[in-house]
Amino acid sequence: MSYSIVGTIAVSHLVGGRLGRAMSLAYNNLDNATMYGLLLILIVTVTAINLAIYEWERAVHRRWGLR
Repeated sequence: MSYSIVGTIAVSHLVGGRLGRAMSLAYNNLDNATMYGLLLILIVTVTAINLAIYEWERAVHRRWGLR
């Protein structure tokens, strides 16, 4: 899970998008409050998505009797 979070952060900086551009702009302007706020939003979002996928995977495994 930690690699997926780091990868998401790196890709958001590389690919761009609104959040990536805002984070890069805050980083370049040394606006730590904004940068860390956006980073927190990104981490919470990625963690929520990972937990949702994990629960979905557990449900599939229970349904098919794999666990």
